[in-house]
Amino acid sequence: TVREETGSSDSCGDQQNTMHRALLLCSALLLPSGVFSQMTLLESGPGVLKPSETLRLSCKVSGSTLRGSGWWGWIRQAPGKGLEWIGVIEHDNDRKRYATSLQSRTTITLDYSKNEYYLQMNEMRAGDTAVYYCAHDSAIRDNYFDIW
Repeated sequence: TVREETGSSDSCGDQQNTMHRALLLCSALLLPSGVFSQMTLLESGPGVLKPSETLRLSCKVSGSTLRGSGWWGWIRQAPGKGLEWIGVIEHDNDRKRYATSLQSRTTITLDYSKNEYYLQMNEMRAGDTAVYYCAHDSAIRDNYFDIW
């Protein structure tokens, strides 16, 4: 969530913390049965940012390696809207693809030593408010993901 600052302090600390935890962008989802049936992805990152700040999210891969196969990517869902494809990076780090509308502000990188990959989006805007998911695609197919 990108929150505009109004200059007044928020006196609802408990409510704010609860909302922060709810928006923390952490989830783990399993693949359907098959070759990657033990793979899980776990996202982590901030819940609330101010406009113009930089979003940095990580995705920990378990049950597979980044070098395994396919594409590692990110999608998001704004409140009341459908899923939006952000971008992907190939498992060997050679190729990246980004949504045209986001490519100037978006970078996806891999860290093989930690078996994690990352999303960085610069200059966050109110329109970027969404739940962000990391995802895997065993073979790029028109933005279809096996797991997210």
